[in-house]
Amino acid sequence: MNDSAVIYALVDPRISDKVKRVRYIGKSRSISHRLSEHRYQAKKGTNTYLYHWFNKLLKEGVEPVLVVLRHVKKSWSANWEKAYIQTYTTWGAKLVNLTDGGDGTFGHVMSEETKAKISEANKGRKFTEEQRERMGAPKKGRKFSVEHKANLSVAGTGRPVSQKTREKIREANKGFKMTPEQRAKYDAAMKKTRTNKGDEKRLTSVKAKRNRLNEMVALNPQWTEEEKKAEEHRVLGLCKD
Repeated sequence: MNDSAVIYALVDPRISDKVKRVRYIGKSRSISHRLSEHRYQAKKGTNTYLYHWFNKLLKEGVEPVLVVLRHVKKSWSANWEKAYIQTYTTWGAKLVNLTDGGDGTFGHVMSEETKAKISEANKGRKFTEEQRERMGAPKKGRKFSVEHKANLSVAGTGRPVSQKTREKIREANKGFKMTPEQRAKYDAAMKKTRTNKGDEKRLTSVKAKRNRLNEMVALNPQWTEEEKKAEEHRVLGLCKD
């Protein structure tokens, strides 16, 4: 099996500065067709900073140049990509990468405007059966721990669920029964999770009350120490000694 990969950069050929000319850093198992793939995505109208920049150059009669930065092992490519992105960013390169590199979207937070655009672009989109199978394949056979299931349950508490979704869940769980051991683990995990959530809420409530008390004291500088103490008991719900 081929365990090699390439870390590459897309550069603006009009810029002479070796750092500032670098606008994108990526990784690929095969570099021969990578530039043409980027060109295709740009002309298709893919909505990212990279392809906006790519199309801008094409409209000006210029095409980005692909430069190989390093040949690496495939298993190390994610770390190398992150390292190059961080290095060039530190040097002052204005990269159009959406992420810090590697797999996934580590470090990237989308703006509400970007989320809205993506949502609008995907409205009405339909997948073929083949596409659905490809998307579902990696999740087949995936198993969650009892603790993970308990966390998911707590996270979903209070979220509105449509009748159609309820019916699907009911149908999927038909015939499923937990063993006594599974039930005991699930109950213990739920108890621990709910206790943690309860502690967080209590801490948040106390903090809000304390802030309110400080505001009241600041608005009433004429209060004596006894009046301040009484207000503290009232706001924080404390009992007098």
